[in-house]
Amino acid sequence: MFLPRDVFQFAIAKKAPRKGTRKLQFPLKQLPELGAIAVSKNVLARVLWVTKEQAYLINLSNPKIEIWIATQTELGELLFKCIIRRVPDYDISRTKPDDFASDAQIVRRDANLALITPFLTQSPNIFEKSYRTFAITCQAKKSGVGRKTIRKHLENYWRGGLTANALLPNFDKSGNPGQTKKRGKTPLGRRPAAGSPKAMVIDDKVKEFFEDMTNALYRGRARCSLASAHRHIVGAYLFEARRDPSTGDLLQFTEKQTANIPVPTLRQFRYWYKNSNRKVDDEKALLGPSRYNKDRRAKLGSATANLFGIGSRYEIDATPLDIGLLSTRSRLRYVGRPNLYIVIDTYSKMIVGMHVTFAPPSWQAATMAIRNLSENKVEFAARFGLEITPEDWPVCDVLPARILADRGELEGYQASTFVAKTGTTIENTAPYRGDMKGTVEKRFDLINSYLRQIAPGVVTSDHAEKGEVDYRKKAKLNLAELTKLIIKWIVHHNNYYVLEKVSQTSAMIDAGVKPIARDMWNWSMEMGLSELRKFPYAELEFSLLQSGDATVHNDGLHVQGLRYFSADLRAENRFEKGAGSSREKVCWDQQDTNQIWRLRRDGSREICNLIDEKYSNLSFAEAQKIKGANRIAAAHAKNASAEKLFEIALDAEVVTDDLSRIYWAEQSNASLKDAPGSRKIEAAEEREGQILNSGIPRNLAMRKDNSGSAQAGEA
Repeated sequence: MFLPRDVFQFAIAKKAPRKGTRKLQFPLKQLPELGAIAVSKNVLARVLWVTKEQAYLINLSNPKIEIWIATQTELGELLFKCIIRRVPDYDISRTKPDDFASDAQIVRRDANLALITPFLTQSPNIFEKSYRTFAITCQAKKSGVGRKTIRKHLENYWRGGLTANALLPNFDKSGNPGQTKKRGKTPLGRRPAAGSPKAMVIDDKVKEFFEDMTNALYRGRARCSLASAHRHIVGAYLFEARRDPSTGDLLQFTEKQTANIPVPTLRQFRYWYKNSNRKVDDEKALLGPSRYNKDRRAKLGSATANLFGIGSRYEIDATPLDIGLLSTRSRLRYVGRPNLYIVIDTYSKMIVGMHVTFAPPSWQAATMAIRNLSENKVEFAARFGLEITPEDWPVCDVLPARILADRGELEGYQASTFVAKTGTTIENTAPYRGDMKGTVEKRFDLINSYLRQIAPGVVTSDHAEKGEVDYRKKAKLNLAELTKLIIKWIVHHNNYYVLEKVSQTSAMIDAGVKPIARDMWNWSMEMGLSELRKFPYAELEFSLLQSGDATVHNDGLHVQGLRYFSADLRAENRFEKGAGSSREKVCWDQQDTNQIWRLRRDGSREICNLIDEKYSNLSFAEAQKIKGANRIAAAHAKNASAEKLFEIALDAEVVTDDLSRIYWAEQSNASLKDAPGSRKIEAAEEREGQILNSGIPRNLAMRKDNSGSAQAGEA
């Protein structure tokens, strides 16, 4: 059975019966019967009023009021034969909630409803045209409102779903929004203020000029503002207006003449720009596609989409921290800004690994953060003097299914070897698209903000301004102390930081899981929502050791400028000078200079200990920093020594020149033959001078000298 407000559409055209109009017993003889007329395809109709056997319809596809009458049985047959089909969502897109209606619209709606209220109780007679015309005429005389207005309100009520909101005035359609206005001979919009330049009519030719100038100035290499582009446009129009069309010379205009030249106003230019729908394209041109996609694109998805649970994907990235550090060995030596690696679980936002290093971003540096994924976090924190429980950082001896990184450290042969050894897939983002791993990128912002609040030597936005103290002079921390601070922050983040914008699943919300990383991690583990795989730390450590060649010299096994001792090579006399230099396959931990592993031919490993103790208990990066600083200091010392030596040479040259002017003659052969005797005389005089300078009486010195000579004679 069809009810009032039902809307249906003719899926196929309905033909009229061959015998002409049927004569059914309807109370209103003037209404056309649906069964006796032909109806085209896609025609829409609405049920206005029904009885047990009859239904009164309005043709929604006809702009004029056209009422049909049909039986319920007939409509049911048409529906069964698929000639018509119901349209249940017809009124959804046309319904306007009261919240979207202004007070003026609601007042107008209520007044319109009061005009047609008497007709609502006159069904079905009101559907007949003659009766409807008479009733509308009476209501017009009574209310003082025109008949066309009342008829239009009644029609809107029927077409709009028999509701009061169907009578809301369409103020939102006033002015034909979204359509281009017809241009006349005068400019549209508000007139310029008195004394302002005369506005011009913005026609298609002017719009084309706007387009060219905006492309060249705002979007092009000039990259000026819209206001600056408008000034260039105005200048171009004024320049062209002063040009003599016959000679091309510029004419001299008075201020009044210039004011009468029509030019586009800034308001007109901004209006054109707003309606030209080019803002997004201009922003892409100004920022570049990579930066636009990273910072300005629409972000409608979620990082956790298509993830099964924890361990489905880890994100890894590195960034220079905004803080300067001192050397671990000497507080007097400034080292620089360290790099921080962070690894985070995308699903739960749990920070699962970290690494702070002076080494530049590389595969070796990234492997230290990957090793930390499987490391016992209690022991890791204890190395830096912190006491935590396994519940504070419950990530140990596991690896994820996938690791997402940018196109840098985790690309190439070494990354492929890691995948083969561990089974973890390496995913890489597009170039310059840090937003594709926004979860880990956001943690860098939080960490730098945390360090700026508590740590000395941080880099501020005004550190390069005149009068500001160099942040490097404020540095107080070394690498280990900074690592300790970051571990404290990570433990706080994992256990207490509220993830306000995290996308929790409905199951998490039903279970009352707090938006905190540890709670989401533990809940996912309990529910089996995990793609983590068991991977002991010792196995992962040897899988990620850096390998290479070491050179055998007589002073040790050289690796990255450090010397190591091998008992096997010593037994083979490989350190002897006569053995010459050779190479050995070794592997080492980039964070520990104390020992390396030499790979024997049978596949076993020999531990080789560090010879230079001054580089012990350091990372290789720190050792290289110290060696580099020592080389620089030695170079400066050598330069200073060379300068002093040159000064001595200059003094000697001056003395030699002076003596050459006094004793210009060359030495004779006789003087050369008497050199031994001259040497004794000079030695005696030198000894006499030493005695006088020492303060010993001359007679005592002579006695000693004579006694010495006598003893020598007796001998």
